[in-house]
Amino acid sequence: MILAQLTATSNPLFWYLTRDLAIAAYITLTLAVLFGLAISLARVTGERVMWHIQELHYTSATLTGVLMVGHMLTLTLDSYMPFSLTNLLVPLSQPISTLTVDLGVISFYGMLALLLSSWFKKHLPYTVWRTIHYVSFATFILVTLHGWLTGTDSATSWMPCVYCGSALAVGVLTAARIFTSPQPQKGKAPMAIPISLVIALIVGGIGMLAMFILRNNVPAI
Repeated sequence: MILAQLTATSNPLFWYLTRDLAIAAYITLTLAVLFGLAISLARVTGERVMWHIQELHYTSATLTGVLMVGHMLTLTLDSYMPFSLTNLLVPLSQPISTLTVDLGVISFYGMLALLLSSWFKKHLPYTVWRTIHYVSFATFILVTLHGWLTGTDSATSWMPCVYCGSALAVGVLTAARIFTSPQPQKGKAPMAIPISLVIALIVGGIGMLAMFILRNNVPAI
């Protein structure tokens, strides 16, 4: 989600802000998705869901929305290539890289739908809320593609490692959730959440290391 480019005519403050806000938003989005998948996995296995994991899920998702808005606002203030609010809210209206920028525009609306459905969950039928929540997968994919294809930090040695590690971590928990059969027993000790999160972090870390080795031609041990 990083669109500004640093030049002699641009304000470095806003360039750094838009980059940092975008990276922070991607990290919090990854955490929100991982916590959500771990919670879903715990429920399908009949385990108790610890309240603080729920709070971490909601907090990281809300923080993602705030950081996304901050990222968009700083883009409107960058003097090198200022984006209007119309450019950031209406697809196919951007001055550059229309397709890749639109991935970010669409993902913003996906995130907005997720947050609104969570805030008004008590007023929505469960099936409606659950259907809307599936948007989280599409949002994560779109944000990943948007950042990788549009972000200036994709040319660095470390940011692609973050994308790769995050995608693998989310992918392994998604696969675990899909292939886990529902368990009839309820109220079991909460083991699925910590175990699944540890596995996701390990797989993500391995993915980050592998990508770093590939991009930097580091000899394998």
